Amino acid sequence: MASTISFTKGGTTVTFTTGRKYPEAPNEDLRQTRMFAMGGSPVVVTHDSTTLQRPLIVLVITDSKFTELRNFIYTTCSGSEESFTFTDHDSSTLTVRYIGGIKPARRLKHDRWRVELQLAEVPS
Repeated sequence: MASTISFTKGGTTVTFTTGRKYPEAPNEDLRQTRMFAMGGSPVVVTHDSTTLQRPLIVLVITDSKFTELRNFIYTTCSGSEESFTFTDHDSSTLTVRYIGGIKPARRLKHDRWRVELQLAEVPS
């Protein structure tokens, strides 16, 4: 079943039609650096306990939608500098910042791009 997600900043909105994939996972995690000390003990540094990172939004989009997305992220939001509103499949909204995904995007075939967009939730 197709549904839509959108990104909004000021008067600019970019909308994408996507297919939902089941089973769904919440795709969120605290912004932490996790590692193991030399003795094997886990070491965790929490960067911001109120910021959740939603690591992945996978889009398979046309050339024109990829250009629209790239212009929205790079021009409207100045990359990661400015936050924007993400509206998900269920019409829930979050204030987020772009973390990555445009640069490693790959063309699958003519007029199709796969973008694994990483966003981080910004506390209100």
